[in-house]
Amino acid sequence: MHNPLFIIDVREPHEYAQGYAKGAVNIPVGDLTESKVLAKIPKTAHIKLYCRSGQRAEMAKYLLHKIGYINVDNVVNKDHFLQ
Repeated sequence: MHNPLFIIDVREPHEYAQGYAKGAVNIPVGDLTESKVLAKIPKTAHIKLYCRSGQRAEMAKYLLHKIGYINVDNVVNKDHFLQ
């Protein structure tokens, strides 16, 4: 069974508006567990999180693991995707 990949930018909307990784959706870390977008993502999906420094993405990773997501990675920042 194929698990889709989701890229989530956990920065604030004004940061996201300044530039984001291709294909990323913006769900600020403070809104993550209440997000309707997140609710549609399967718990087994591959999720890549990023922010500016990696701190918010690490917090988001912890929150996602806590609610049952199992394939979550913090890639620190969007530059990881820009190659």
